[in-house]
Formats: sequence, C-alpha cells, structure tokens
Amino acid sequence: MKKYFLIIGFCILSVASFADEDKVFEQMKKNDQKEVQEKDDISAKNKNSFNYVRVGPGAIPGQAIPYYPTLGFGRRVQNNNHGYDISIDVHSALLINWISLKGEYMFFFPKATQSNHQYYLGSGINYMSYFFFPVAISLEVTPGIQYKTKSGRYIFIQLDISNPIYNPFFTDYKREKYVPGVGLSIGFGF
Repeated sequence: MKKYFLIIGFCILSVASFADEDKVFEQMKKNDQKEVQEKDDISAKNKNSFNYVRVGPGAIPGQAIPYYPTLGFGRRVQNNNHGYDISIDVHSALLINWISLKGEYMFFFPKATQSNHQYYLGSGINYMSYFFFPVAISLEVTPGIQYKTKSGRYIFIQLDISNPIYNPFFTDYKREKYVPGVGLSIGFGF
C-alpha cells in the first residue's frame, strides 16, 4: 500500500512541477520582453538628428590654406556610434564663388555617461562646382567634436580635409592640382 501512496505522491508532484513550469516560461517571456524594451529605450536615447548651420574658413581644392569664408547648411543623424551628415556649402572669394555638396558616413566614438561632448570622425565625398564651370570631386575626412548644450541643442567644431581626386580647375598638370584643402568650421544645431 505504501508503494501506491509513493507512486500517487510522485505523480502529484510531477503534475505540480509541470504547472509551475508554465509559470516559469511565462516569467521568462516577460523578462525577455522587458530586456528587449530596455535595449530599445537605450537605443532611442542614443538616436540624435538635427539640422545645422555652420560657418568658417575654407579652401579651394588645390590650395591648402583656409582663407575663404564658407557658409553651410546640413542635416546630421546619429544612431548610437554610427551616423551620416549631408550638407551644402557656399564658398566665396570676392569674384569667384562656388558651391559644394557633401555626404559623409560618421563614426561617433563612445563617450562617458555623464559627458556632454563626443568625438567623431567622418569620411565621404564632396562634389564642388564653380557656378557654370566644371566640377571637382574630392574625398573628405572630417574629425570633430560635438557638444550637447543644456537646452538640448548641438554645437560642433570640425576640421574638413578635402583631397581632390578629379580637379579640372587646374588645366595643366601642376603640383597644386591634388593638394588637399583644409577647412575649419563651427556648427550650430537647430
């Protein structure tokens, strides 16, 4: 008789453990959903996008010294450590004016949690044209630093290094034809 009670007892315990197993699986699903939601919340906190205006001295491709005023408008989007920047810049040297269109991939270096600034490095292509004259194409490298103000707006300072890969501005072969241009700009997000 004791054997029957032991067998019935084990059956009851095993049925009870299956019932608890469903509760355990439900709790595991809830924990997984909570973890996914927390990751989504963290990812959403690291998504930034803003329009900006920037000013600073720039250089004509083939002339390394930045002494021509530049005015630029653009949009920057960041998702965690990756992002992109698209801008249009207007340059002026009294009688000579030109415009450039730039697209860059940007890598934002990890920052300290309490920090309000972040370093970045961009790389892309720049299409530059004198008004109604041939165009130049340059590869761009852009190191910089981006600050977030207390009001939530962004300010950045960057160095634009432009290396011409196609430059018809200098018709005969000269050393200046492929000299990198350097520009410095400060941008204000809005």
